Amino acid sequence: MMINKQFVMVKMGEEKYCIPIEFVITIMETFSLTPVPNSIPYIDGVVNLKSKVIPVINLKKYFGVNDFLNEAGKILVISIDDKLISFLVDDTLDVFRVEDNQILDLPSILNAKHRRDFSKIINIDESLFLIINPDTMFEDVKNQIFDLIK
Repeated sequence: MMINKQFVMVKMGEEKYCIPIEFVITIMETFSLTPVPNSIPYIDGVVNLKSKVIPVINLKKYFGVNDFLNEAGKILVISIDDKLISFLVDDTLDVFRVEDNQILDLPSILNAKHRRDFSKIINIDESLFLIINPDTMFEDVKNQIFDLIK
């Protein structure tokens, strides 16, 4: 029996990535971003969601995507370790299901940072999309990120 897994496809510049749906709490299409001075370089600030202050991680800056021209975007509110953070992306493209046989292991050439940031690869019609792993991608700076919301 094949098991379907659900993902949100996001776009940053010309790149597309997938995030497992079980991490996504909501998608904010309009938001007011408050900058946080002297923060981690890829943290653009914080947003308010239902009276909760949530750090905003700019995934284009985090992944080094060179298209910084698009100031607009969408925020995906993500739950990690029972805490909320958010990812700023250019757009959300689709919520979709894939079968287990479409999910592939990462190639061995990827370094430790890639293996922390991504869990697997999805193969859809011969196109490959990296699966972002919110659980492990910020292990080295989680405390700094969560300190913004204490």
